[in-house]
Amino acid sequence: MQMLCLCVGCLLYAKYSQCDPLRAKMISRPDQMYPLFVIETLGRFPGLTGLFIACILSATLSTFSSGVNSIATVILEDIYKRLSTKLEISNRQQVILSKVLSVVVGCLTVFMAFIVSYMKSSIATVSMIFLYLFIT
Repeated sequence: MQMLCLCVGCLLYAKYSQCDPLRAKMISRPDQMYPLFVIETLGRFPGLTGLFIACILSATLSTFSSGVNSIATVILEDIYKRLSTKLEISNRQQVILSKVLSVVVGCLTVFMAFIVSYMKSSIATVSMIFLYLFIT
């Protein structure tokens, strides 16, 4: 993954080495450089830009859902089952609880993403604050 990001960065640097789109006011923020490159490069082929965006969104949602399901499973197996050793829950109840935990974890993740997007400090500072809250 790091190699892919490195290659994309080198490609963007080579493409825009003579004309910086940020200084030329073609884009307003640096994170718009990659979409500009995709539109300029693939824009002449109908549907290819949309397909590229769909692939990026698909990969993002796949990673997000894997993380949410992993966290829900960890909560169910490592926290809930250890705290409630006397309670016997059936497989059906475990599946229902896992789905409920997935929804709750997903909603909390999206909520925290909105909060972080409005914070003025860096993501490292915010991460350390959340880590400190959960450790203590």
